[in-house]
Amino acid sequence: MGDETRRTNRGLGWILALLALLVVSNALWAYALVDAAVSFTYLRESFSSCDAALTQALALLPVAAEEGASRSTIVSSAARLAPDEDPFEKEGFIWVGGLGLEFDDRGQLVRAVRAWSAE
Repeated sequence: MGDETRRTNRGLGWILALLALLVVSNALWAYALVDAAVSFTYLRESFSSCDAALTQALALLPVAAEEGASRSTIVSSAARLAPDEDPFEKEGFIWVGGLGLEFDDRGQLVRAVRAWSAE
């Protein structure tokens, strides 16, 4: 009866070890799934921000390309394209939505940058 009890205990030990391994494996898969979902959410938000900035910049091009386009005309056009955000000035740029507009002393548009890539 002693050998049979030892075999049963050894079998139970293997079952418990495999069960623990299964639980750990499932926990790692669950962590990987949650991590991928969070990463995808950030990626989608980044894409959405980039798409909005590109749309705003492309819509602003005809206004900025006009002969003698003034600073106020360009800024008001950019503000119409981003109605939820008020324009503000910071670090030499006028920020409207996701775009920073830099003007020279004559009020001519020098460059436009995205909010997350301003240098």
